[in-house]
Amino acid sequence: MNIADKLKDKNFKAEQKAKVKKYMENYNRNLRNLGLHAQKIQIENNLSYTDIATYAGVSRDAVTEFLKGKSVPHAVIMKAIIASIEILRKNK
Repeated sequence: MNIADKLKDKNFKAEQKAKVKKYMENYNRNLRNLGLHAQKIQIENNLSYTDIATYAGVSRDAVTEFLKGKSVPHAVIMKAIIASIEILRKNK
């Protein structure tokens, strides 16, 4: 039986949907933990949200929300924030 046939089965479809939901919850939790870890580095190195935001080219709110674990920004923004923290940390 191919996947298209399996997806017609309501039980199979419900099981797959539950698996995806659980995976996404774990994925989002891990990304929030990444933000909290980045915040720890930010605090240890006395970097301001404004400096990070300016260097990353994103809003201060995007930096604040991510580092406090309140939101998970788009991957490009997340990468810019983390890279900015590392660059600013190394240049101190």
